[in-house]
Amino acid sequence: MVKVPLFNQKTEEEKQEERRAKAEQEARAKYLASPVGKAEAAYQAGQRFFQLTINISEIEGRSSDWKLLAEHPDHTIQRR
Repeated sequence: MVKVPLFNQKTEEEKQEERRAKAEQEARAKYLASPVGKAEAAYQAGQRFFQLTINISEIEGRSSDWKLLAEHPDHTIQRR
């Protein structure tokens, strides 16, 4: 049996599809507003950007060392 909507009412399947499409659109907009989404959009637009990927386990030093570098860029931190 085929259900035909009365008076241009939408079927439940049509309503579900609209909700799904709206949720997908909102999720995409939220993603594009995030830092990762902005980076992806910039990359796809051909804009250049800097990306650094390192393992946290390889980082040595204290947060105060980074402050020292910011205040005195010609200073180098000695490994201990």
